Amino acid sequence: MVYMDPKALGTSCFFYNFKHNFSAKLQTTFVEKLLKLYEATIEQVLFRMRRECSQIVLTSENNYI
Repeated sequence: MVYMDPKALGTSCFFYNFKHNFSAKLQTTFVEKLLKLYEATIEQVLFRMRRECSQIVLTSENNYI
């Protein structure tokens, strides 16, 4: 069995998987706006969390998302 390192997946795969759970109508309106917001802010949010928040239990960035 082959296991993939969570860091190799990146963070966008979680959002794109989440996106496919919505109907086509919602994907063209709500989800597209949410995708733009996600892409604009996720790296900044993760950076600030790593830098300014203390972690009691260490976890990967994928778990935050």
